[in-house]
Amino acid sequence: MRLLVIAFFLFFAGLIEAQTSYFQQRTDYKISVSLDDKKHQLDGKLELKYTNNSPHVLDKIGFHLWPNAYSTKSTAFAKQKSKQKSLKYHFAPITQMGNITELDFRVDQEQAKLMIDTKNPDMAWLILNQPLKPGQTIRIETPFQVKIPITFSRLGHNGHTYEITQWYPKPAVYDAKGWHLMPYLDQGEFFSEFGNFDVNIHLPENYVVASTGELQDESEKRFLEEKVRQSSQAIANQTKLYDKDPESSSQYKTIRYLAENVHDFAWFASKRFYVQKSNCQVQVFKNIETWGFFENPKFWSKSAEYVKRAVEFYSANVGTYPWPQATAVEAALSAGGGMEYPMITVISGANDDASLDNVITHEVGHNWFYGILGSNEREHPFMDEGINTYYENRYMDSFYAVREGFLPRKWNKYLGNLDQNQLGFRVFQRSHLSQHPDQHSANFFSWNYGIDVYSNTGYYLEYLEKYWGKKKFDSAMKNYYNEWKFKHPYPEDLKASLEKNAGEDLSWLFEGLLQSDNKTDYAIRSLKKNADGSQLILKNHGKIAAPIKITAWVKDSIYFENWVPGFEREMKLPFPNRNWTKIELDRELRSPDLYPSNNTYRPNRIFPKCDPIRLSLLPLMEKPAYNLIGITPLVGWNDYNKWMLGALISNPVLPQQKFKWSLQPMYSTETKHLVGKLNLSYSRFIIGKPLYKIDFGLKAKQFAYTRILSDQQILNYNQLSPFVALNFIHDHSILSNGELKYQVHFIQDQVLDYSGKLPITDHVNNVIHQLKYTLVKTHGLGNLRASANLQYERYKIINSDKEQYLRLDLDCYKNWIYKKGRGVETRIFTSFFPLNSQRNSSFIAARGVHSFTRGSVGLSYQGYMDATNENFFFGRTAPDGIWSQQIAEFQGGFHVANGVAQRGNFGNTNTFLVAVNLSMDLPFPKVGRIIRPYVDLGYFKPSSDLIPKSEQTAFTSGIQLRLLRNYLQVNFPVFHSSNIRTLYQSQDSHNYFKEITFTCRFSPVSLINIINSIKLN
Repeated sequence: MRLLVIAFFLFFAGLIEAQTSYFQQRTDYKISVSLDDKKHQLDGKLELKYTNNSPHVLDKIGFHLWPNAYSTKSTAFAKQKSKQKSLKYHFAPITQMGNITELDFRVDQEQAKLMIDTKNPDMAWLILNQPLKPGQTIRIETPFQVKIPITFSRLGHNGHTYEITQWYPKPAVYDAKGWHLMPYLDQGEFFSEFGNFDVNIHLPENYVVASTGELQDESEKRFLEEKVRQSSQAIANQTKLYDKDPESSSQYKTIRYLAENVHDFAWFASKRFYVQKSNCQVQVFKNIETWGFFENPKFWSKSAEYVKRAVEFYSANVGTYPWPQATAVEAALSAGGGMEYPMITVISGANDDASLDNVITHEVGHNWFYGILGSNEREHPFMDEGINTYYENRYMDSFYAVREGFLPRKWNKYLGNLDQNQLGFRVFQRSHLSQHPDQHSANFFSWNYGIDVYSNTGYYLEYLEKYWGKKKFDSAMKNYYNEWKFKHPYPEDLKASLEKNAGEDLSWLFEGLLQSDNKTDYAIRSLKKNADGSQLILKNHGKIAAPIKITAWVKDSIYFENWVPGFEREMKLPFPNRNWTKIELDRELRSPDLYPSNNTYRPNRIFPKCDPIRLSLLPLMEKPAYNLIGITPLVGWNDYNKWMLGALISNPVLPQQKFKWSLQPMYSTETKHLVGKLNLSYSRFIIGKPLYKIDFGLKAKQFAYTRILSDQQILNYNQLSPFVALNFIHDHSILSNGELKYQVHFIQDQVLDYSGKLPITDHVNNVIHQLKYTLVKTHGLGNLRASANLQYERYKIINSDKEQYLRLDLDCYKNWIYKKGRGVETRIFTSFFPLNSQRNSSFIAARGVHSFTRGSVGLSYQGYMDATNENFFFGRTAPDGIWSQQIAEFQGGFHVANGVAQRGNFGNTNTFLVAVNLSMDLPFPKVGRIIRPYVDLGYFKPSSDLIPKSEQTAFTSGIQLRLLRNYLQVNFPVFHSSNIRTLYQSQDSHNYFKEITFTCRFSPVSLINIINSIKLN
C-alpha cells in the first residue's frame, strides 16, 4: 500500500510538472506619446501591467531601452555595424544619434531603482521593492523621452518621415529557460511578451500615420479615406499628390490605437504618404482591411492588393489571420529590405512590381512567423526567417510561374544551366563556409545570415514538402500553428509538433540539416544482377540520413519513382530486372545533396557512373548529369612572347569542386611556340574545426622571361610548383582566416652557354622551398593582413655547388578607416637571413644572365626580384624602357625602379632589411581614393662595404593614381633621399619620366585564378 501511495504522488508530481513546465508572462500597455518634429523627439508616458505567470518569485524584471543603442559608438549595435563594414553610424555626428532618457520608474506607485547595464546602455534591470509572486500583477509606470536618430537601422527619421520602432521601455521575456535580456542589433531580431496595447499618439494634424492596431477615431478614419481618394486620383492622372515637403500644421491631433494579443507596437508618420486601401475575407464574416502607405507611387500603387493577396495566401496555407488590419509602409529602412511588426511592415523601396510583391509578402508573412508564433528570433532566427522564406517562395511560384533569378535565364546556355535557386546553397556548402541555420544570429557573417538562415532553411522545408507531399506538409504546419499561436515555441517544440502530426522521426532535418554542419552526399555505387532480380547498392558519403528519391528510366520514360528513407553508410535495395536506361537519385535536384554528379547510373554503358561530356562557353556553373568542360577564348601579352592567343579549358568554377583543373594553352606570335599554364588542385574539407580545408595542388607554366639582344635570343622558363595548404577559419563572424602553405618551385631556366666558340642553349635548374603562414582579418574600420614566410634554396655558382640561403620575411599590412570610404594604409616589412652562404660576399647572386637575384631581398620589388615567378610582369627582366618601371608592392615596397643593372649598388641585401610604407586616401569627394600621397621609409644592411652607413637608409614620397578600380596604379615621385636621387641621376639620359613607376594587380590570362581567389573578405 505504501508503494502504491508513493507511486501515486510521484505520478501526480510529474503531472503537475508537465502542466506547469510551459508558462508565459503577460504584459499589457497603455502609452501616451507626443511627437515634436522640430526636435525629432518623442515625449511619452508608459503604464504597464506585468503579470507573473511563472512558478517563480521574481525580484527584478529585465528591461530593454533600445533607443540607447544609438547613444554611443561603443554599443553592441555600433560594434556590429562596424564589423559589417557599414560605417554610416560610426562616423555620424552626435546630433544624428539617439537615446532614451527622463526615465523614472514606479512600481505600484512606489519609486523603483533602474540599474542600467554598464556595458550595454540599452539593457537594464528594474529592481522590485517587493518580490513578485506567481500569479501576481504589478503596475509599472515611467515617463520617457526619445531622441529619434536619423535612420541608421530601424528606429529613425529621414527628414520628416518617421519610423517609430523599438521605441518604448520594454520588458524582456522570462520563460522556462530564464531571462532573455538582449542588446539591440541590426542583424538579430527580437523576442517579446504578448499582451494588449492602448496607444495615444499626439502630433501635427497633417501627418499621415500607419500603425500597429485598430484605429479608434472616426475623424482620423475620414482623414485616411480622403487620402485614399486623393492618392487614387493622383495615381490615375499621373500627377504628384505633394509638390514639396509640407509645413507641419500648427494644429495637433491625438489618435488612438488598440491592439490585442500582440508583442510589439510600431508606427510610422509622414506628411507625404500616399494611401491605398483594400480588404479581404479570410473567414465568413471576418473582414480585414489591407493598407499601403508610400511616397513613391511608381510601384506602390498596388501595394494594398499585394498585402491582401499575401494575407489570403498565408491564411489559407498556415492559419487564419487574427487581427483586423494589415499594412505595408514604404520608408527609408536601413536594416535589410524590410522589417515586420504586428499588423504592419516597413519596406525600403523596390525595383519592379514583382520584387515589391515579393518583399511585401515576406514581411506580411512575418505576422505568422514571429507575430503570432512568437519564437526567439535572436537565438533561433530560422524559425521565423527561414520558415517564412519557404512560404514566400511558394507564394511567388504560385503567382509568378516564370521568374528571373539573379542572372537572366538566357545566360543559362552559357553558364551551365544549374538552377539558380540552388546556387547559393551549393556554393556555400561546398566551400564549407556555410553555417547551420539554428544558432544565435550574432554568430553569422552577414552573407551567411541571408544564405543559411533564410534561403537554406526554405530550401530544406521545400524538400520536406516534396518528401511528404503538400497535403501532409500543410496539415502538419497548420497543426503547429494552432498549437503554438500566441506562444513562444522553440525548435524542440516545432520538431515535436511536426513529428507528432506526421508520425515519423525528423532528426535528419533538425539535428542534421538545421543544427549541424554535416552534409548530405548520396551516390549510386552499383547495380548487381542475380537470379532472383537485381540489387541496387546506394552509398551515403555524408553524415545526414535524409530521405532520397529514386527514379528508374526505360528509354525516355519513367518506369517508377519512389522515396527511400534515409540511411547511414550503405543501403542494398532489391531492384527488379529490366533493361534500365538510367537510374538516378534526386531527379528534380530538390535535395540538399552536395554532389549530384554521382547520382546517376547507366547500366548499359561501359562506364555506368561516368556522365557524358558536354562543352560549354564560360563554364561558371556546373550542370548535373554532365561532365561540363568549358572552353573560353583568352588573349595575353608580355614583352617577350608578345601577343598570345589561346583558350581557358576547365571544369566549372561554381559551385566549388573538390578537384579543380584548368589548362591555358596559348600560342606566342613572337616565339611561334606554345606557352601557358596548368592548374590542378584537390580540396579536403574538415567539418567543425578551425582547420576547415586542406588543399593539395600542382601549378605548371611556361613563358619567355628574357631577351638577349646581342644574340637575338628569347629564353623561356618551365616551372612545376606542387603545394599543400592548410586553411583555417579563426572567427566566422568577422572572417578571420589563416593559411599555412608549403610550396616547392622546380624551375628550369633556359640560358645561353658561352663556353664554346658560339653560344648554345642550355638549362639551369632551381629548386626553391617556401613555407608561409598568412592571417587575414576583415573589419569595417580596417583590414589586417600579416604573414611570415620562410624561403630556402640550394644553388650553384661558378666554382661552387654548395651555396644556400634561408630567408625569413615578416609582412604586416593594416588599413585604418578615418572617414567613410577613406583610409590610411600602413605596411611594415622586415627580412633577415638566419643562413646565407653568400652573406659576406659583396656580390648579389643572379639567376640566369644578370636576370634574377638569389639569396637577397630588396627595398623595391621588380621582375628581376621575382625568383619564384609568382607575380605578373610585362617585362620580367627588362633593363630599360617602360616595362623596367613596373614594380610590385612586395618586400620593401618602395615605389622606386632601380633596375637589374643596379642590383648590387643600392637597396638589395643578403643580410637584413626593414621598411615602412604609408599611403592614404584624401578626404575629397570623387578623387579622394584616386589621387593618394605615399611615403616609403627603409633601412638595409648592404652586401658591399663600399656603401657608407649614411646611405643605408632611404626615403621616397610622392603621389599615386589608383585607376581601373585599383588594378592599375601609377606612382609619381616628389621627394627622394640623396642615395635614390644619385642612383637615378647616374643613369644614361635621365629624366623625370624614368622615375615614374606603375603597378598592375591583375593577370590578363587567368579567369579561373581570379574567381577561385574570391573569398568572403
